[in-house]
Amino acid sequence: VPEEAVKNLWTRTQTQPAPAYVKVVKPDKFWEEVSIKPLEMDEKYDRIVVFGDIHSCWDPLKEYLEKYPYNPRTFYLSLNDCFDRGLQTTEVLQWLIEWHNRPNFLMLISNHGTHFHKYAFDMESEIRSTEFLYQTKPAIEAMGLDKGLLRNICRRVGQMALIRFAG
Repeated sequence: VPEEAVKNLWTRTQTQPAPAYVKVVKPDKFWEEVSIKPLEMDEKYDRIVVFGDIHSCWDPLKEYLEKYPYNPRTFYLSLNDCFDRGLQTTEVLQWLIEWHNRPNFLMLISNHGTHFHKYAFDMESEIRSTEFLYQTKPAIEAMGLDKGLLRNICRRVGQMALIRFAG
């Protein structure tokens, strides 16, 4: 994200009220308002790997996984944005199918992830992304998967994560 875009967003947050659906929390009240249990990683894992903005681009992820094969002593965190933009939706979804139930894998919700969620739970009328509707959705449907499987993937998605790790 360009620095100028970040500055513009910051300026807007200082001069415009938050939307009605946003709950504003003062910094000193954050931990009182947000109930999230930290994930303690030191005992279970030697390292944490974070995947972000895959955007249906399987090749870079595949290259990483070939260089650093799956390790049960590594915690894998996906910041989602797994779909849209790229041309390898099928491969990325196949990876999610294989990984979503692993105890050392967590995927967080994202803007592109919400399109997938709405699709999986038959809320397509709420999807506003033409990219998802005309590129990602047809690729997913061509796989012939049961939506129950897609819903199971969505049920494993977290809203946020607080991770404690000294590794």
